[in-house]
Amino acid sequence: TYTSDVAVGEDGPPPTYIAFDGARTLRFDPWSINYSDEAAAANMDYENPLPFEQSGPIAEAFLTQRGQLNFPYVMESSGYGDVFFKRLVDGRVVNEPEIVVSVNQDGQVVYLYDNVTTDWQNVGSYPTITAEAAWQRVLDGVFANNIQYGILPAETGEQPIPVEEPA
Repeated sequence: TYTSDVAVGEDGPPPTYIAFDGARTLRFDPWSINYSDEAAAANMDYENPLPFEQSGPIAEAFLTQRGQLNFPYVMESSGYGDVFFKRLVDGRVVNEPEIVVSVNQDGQVVYLYDNVTTDWQNVGSYPTITAEAAWQRVLDGVFANNIQYGILPAETGEQPIPVEEPA
């Protein structure tokens, strides 16, 4: 087990811990848990990933055995071989996965990323607005609020036209 060599104090970052067990590595800090298995990765066929119908239950069992699925969630395919576990908040799916798991063709977990954002608190509820109203909010405050956005042309092969920022 190793910790980072950065001094930890009032102004320093919190420690990062890394544990090794042969080909397996576990790294954790206050923000995430990362697990990888180099031996399992050697058998990963990234061009032909295990179908979600098989990888999903394997990933779910792996996380359940370790007590990591202690929140309401939906399980989704990434579309390219990973299994996403997205938190449900008041029945709504959070748009980013909280946990990502890769499973090889032999049913072994190759990689796991767990974003340990565990202290979710309800701070209020906001009404749904129309797309037109949302777009108007963007137009009204894009530069003042440093909201980043881009307008892309339709799939016509045309190149985007640069737009000058107002002074």
